[in-house]
Amino acid sequence: IKFRSQLIVGSAMQCSFRINSDDGANLYLDGKKIVDDDGVHPPTTATGDVMSLAKGNHDFRVDYYQGPRYLIALQVYWKCGNDKDFSIIPPSAFVRPLD
Repeated sequence: IKFRSQLIVGSAMQCSFRINSDDGANLYLDGKKIVDDDGVHPPTTATGDVMSLAKGNHDFRVDYYQGPRYLIALQVYWKCGNDKDFSIIPPSAFVRPLD
């Protein structure tokens, strides 16, 4: 699966992103890989570094690979500003997927 969209950032802030996946997943923001959870593996979590995001829309892409069919998992989280914990990125944070 290759999911592409625009992530909407309402004000400049510091954010960190996390992926939980069963088999490979990579998250890219503005063309830069920021979370790497690639390879064939059971459900694992990988977290990227904290980064500064400017207000506005940012190119967002998640590439996901499903290996053996026994376990399937893909969850994408963020933690921004003063958030204490990671939360799943809500659909309202995205511009509809691009063709």
